[in-house]
Amino acid sequence: MSLFIVQASQITDGIIYFSKNDSIHLYRVLRKKKGDKITCKDNTGKTYSCIISEISSDKASAEIKSLQKHEDQSSNTAISLIFPLIKGKRTQWLIQKCTEIGVNTFLPYAYTRSVVKPDPDNNRMKRYIKIIHEACKQSERSDIPVLNSIMISFSEIESYFTNKNKDFLKILLWEKEKKVYLNDILRDNKNKINNVCIAVGPEGSMTDNEILSFKKLGFSSAGLKTNILRSETACIFAASVCVYELF
Repeated sequence: MSLFIVQASQITDGIIYFSKNDSIHLYRVLRKKKGDKITCKDNTGKTYSCIISEISSDKASAEIKSLQKHEDQSSNTAISLIFPLIKGKRTQWLIQKCTEIGVNTFLPYAYTRSVVKPDPDNNRMKRYIKIIHEACKQSERSDIPVLNSIMISFSEIESYFTNKNKDFLKILLWEKEKKVYLNDILRDNKNKINNVCIAVGPEGSMTDNEILSFKKLGFSSAGLKTNILRSETACIFAASVCVYELF
């Protein structure tokens, strides 16, 4: 694909200077040459039509020929997602699809019943970051979601919200909640909130202590008006409902 997401800091005097990874992708994968046209978007929402001015195996740049303000089609409400690490490639699929849908912050949490545990070398997290960037390119999304480091205790979740100078609508998805549903809470709070955080549990559900801890932190439990879903499906479903209701 010929769309690249860049930081505004990579632009100097009308020239975009690509990272080493993007330069390699342009040169070796896309086989672009000097004079080829490409499109770039920066993290401020601007779209640039460019001509490649220099390219080699590890360095590339492009001259900006025209630009236009990108009309952001995402919700005005930022969406944060607390999610469990899941077996196989399902976490990768979760992150890819939720990036495309519009999740702004990913908060991985090692629940008590999480099957997958954090790896000491963070290789998994490096892969997730790469997937986020690739999904932004694919969906032509200019704002790159934040991937938080894996939280291994609930006190880290408490600290995360304590340190944020923001008011969150906090919602805990719980399969046993049959009276209050996600879409109802979102509709009731539309135009009242700028930040919503959805917490999704692991395979095997959350423990009673985890549910109690989330509720003490101000999370309201909600159901999904659907069958019991796998964790990754519930994350994607919830993100879609948020964008639909809050757009």
